[in-house]
Formats: sequence, C-alpha cells, structure tokens
Amino acid sequence: MAEIIDFKAKKKERDIEVKLEKDGQDILETAIVALWTLIRGPSLRDIVSEEQYLYFFLQFSGVCFEAMEEEAIRVDDAGNMAIIAGLRESMEDAVKDIERELATKH
Repeated sequence: MAEIIDFKAKKKERDIEVKLEKDGQDILETAIVALWTLIRGPSLRDIVSEEQYLYFFLQFSGVCFEAMEEEAIRVDDAGNMAIIAGLRESMEDAVKDIERELATKH
C-alpha cells in the first residue's frame, strides 16, 4: 500500500489592487445603460420574459449606437451625454407603447 503524504501549503496574505481605466467603449455603454434607465426601460423586465427583455435592450442599444454615429447622441470623455431634442421623448414613448401593447394582450 502507498503512503499518503500531506503537503501543507504556506499561506501568504497579499493585497491586490486593480484599477480599471474607462475606455471609450465602456463610457458609451455606460451612457446607453443610463439612458435606458432614464426612459424606464427596466420597467419592461416585470412584464416580459428575460429573453424578451434582453432582446428589447439589444434593440435599444443598436438604436443608440446608430444615433451616436449620426451624432444625434453625443457622449464626451467624462461620460456626459447630449441628445437631440425629441429623441429621448421618442424612446420613452416607445417603452410606454410596448407596456400598453403587452398590457392589452394579457
């Protein structure tokens, strides 16, 4: 029979500090999530499946990136967002329309 040898590991405490730099993509994505929250997009989570909610958010993200390309939405290096007049209201109305549509189907 073989002998079992128990090795005891030497434990050392180490502090690790991680700093993440905000790159341009991260700033844009954070702005999109902030706008989604501002137009009450998360309220859809309560009335649709998880998959449908993610689909709506992905569509919204696509619209935002297109609007950024057309400079209808601008985000600076500090994360400040500017959006052309009426666009935010249109997005908000779209969320309300989805809520109304789903409320009448149930």
